[in-house]
Amino acid sequence: MTGAPLVVVAIGTEAAHLRGLDVVLTGIGKVSAAVAVTRAIAEHRPSFVLNVGTAGALRDGLEGAHRIGRVLEHDVDHAFLRTLTGEDSVGEIVLD
Repeated sequence: MTGAPLVVVAIGTEAAHLRGLDVVLTGIGKVSAAVAVTRAIAEHRPSFVLNVGTAGALRDGLEGAHRIGRVLEHDVDHAFLRTLTGEDSVGEIVLD
């Protein structure tokens, strides 16, 4: 980890107030984000990665910056994965 921080957002409007920072637009979705962030890390060797954006939480009355404490994988069929592999997959990732 040698470079400046890497700021990543899915879409340009999420970066509107991040002037003066190097920002990588990843596109929407896990695969697009994974590819774009992996490329940027390999190229820039950042000291850390900061993901900024709406995280799918576009609703009235919710604004400002929020520290994320958990992530829910809403787009994964965990019951199917358990049937397929015989193992439980994690549907919720607690960050705190």
